[in-house]
Amino acid sequence: MIAFIKSAREWWLGTGIALVLVSLALGGTEAYELAEVRTLSTADAVPVKGTMKVTAKRLTLRNAHEVALDCPTSRCGYPGAGADEGKDVTAHVSNGRIVAVVVQGKYRDTLSAVKEQKSNRLAWYVCQLIVGAGIAYLAMASRPKPALLMSG
Repeated sequence: MIAFIKSAREWWLGTGIALVLVSLALGGTEAYELAEVRTLSTADAVPVKGTMKVTAKRLTLRNAHEVALDCPTSRCGYPGAGADEGKDVTAHVSNGRIVAVVVQGKYRDTLSAVKEQKSNRLAWYVCQLIVGAGIAYLAMASRPKPALLMSG
């Protein structure tokens, strides 16, 4: 569908509404995932040993006999997972998410890093929502002015 924009006001109104809709959709998803991550704890995690393979879409832990863990990177990945590629790790898994990792004898709490990352993204979407609502409000409150037409 092709929309004809008759004025700059309509363009700004459309931009503001688009920002609001995108921030609501993405921010809602992020808020849901953050609430899910906050319910996890390292106390009930199950240790899974294996060699880590990380791609853009999948995170896989393989031990000598089988695939111990295979899940989407968006669900069980964590900040810095790419640095653990090819290393022998012990991942502590709770509800399908990696909450802690032991790599070469060093323990890393990945749950707090994921919580921080998700809360930062949620804050970004809230800011985007406020800016989009402000743009839409200012566009609606302004007097309509015709758009400039440039002829070649």
